[in-house]
Formats: sequence, structure tokens, C-alpha cells
Amino acid sequence: MLFHVNAIAHTPELENVFASFRATQSRLQTYMEHKDYGEDIQAFLLGFICVSPAYDSFFKPRRDRYTKARKVSHKDGFEIVRERMFECEVLLPYDTLATASIEEVKGLLTQEVLQAVERLHKHKPKLESFDIHSFIQDIRFFFANNLVD
Repeated sequence: MLFHVNAIAHTPELENVFASFRATQSRLQTYMEHKDYGEDIQAFLLGFICVSPAYDSFFKPRRDRYTKARKVSHKDGFEIVRERMFECEVLLPYDTLATASIEEVKGLLTQEVLQAVERLHKHKPKLESFDIHSFIQDIRFFFANNLVD
């Protein structure tokens, strides 16, 4: 299963903060890549958005989106294929992240990842052949067992 976390920071101060989480994201992706929870979801994409409060109104997180059937779209000359994919976005508190230590940021991002995977429960009727419980349990195991640097 593909598990990808993308962090968008529109300020240089926060770019350093997110850079510290990229190694964790890479290990999480490696940890999840050979796991199988059923046919309904093959990719889980989580987007973190963090911008100065002055720009919050321009960067609203989109609603969760589950794409079961193959959908092809084109953007900027690229073909984008979505199939059996769950996508969600989280708007992070800029003021908190801008003043937090690296350890505090990692803790906050970990909490947000765990809350994001819990959102799957809202979509359970659409996910008949996906083991939500095992998926969430594996994500919790990853973070609880110090697989984060």
C-alpha cells in the first residue's frame, strides 16, 4: 500500500520544520509499502497545509475524497490517474509550528497523521473490503514503537 504524506509550507521558516519530518515520512512509506488491507484502498495520501494566518482563507483543506473507480484527469500537461485512493488534507496551526521545537512539531504531525487515518471510519460503508482496524493499528504501531527519529 502506498502511504504518502505531503507537507506544503509557504514560508522558509516552516520549510525547515517539515524537512525534519520527511525522513519519518520516508520510513513510514517503506514500512507500509508491502502491507495489504484489501482491495478498496491501494493509496492513502495525506496533505499538510501550513501558511501564515493572513493566507488561511486561500488555502482551505479540501474534503476527504475516496476514488474507487479509475479516473483520469489532466493538469498542466500531465495525466493524473486516481484509482482506489483515499485523499485528505489537514490545515496545521501556523503560529504553533512557527514557535515549536522540532520534537514538538514531530509530536503534532504524528497526532495529525493518527487523526487523519481515523477519518476512514466515516467512509466505512464505501470500504467494504478494506481492513480499517488493521490499517490504523499498523500506523499506531509505527509511531508508538519509536520508528520516528
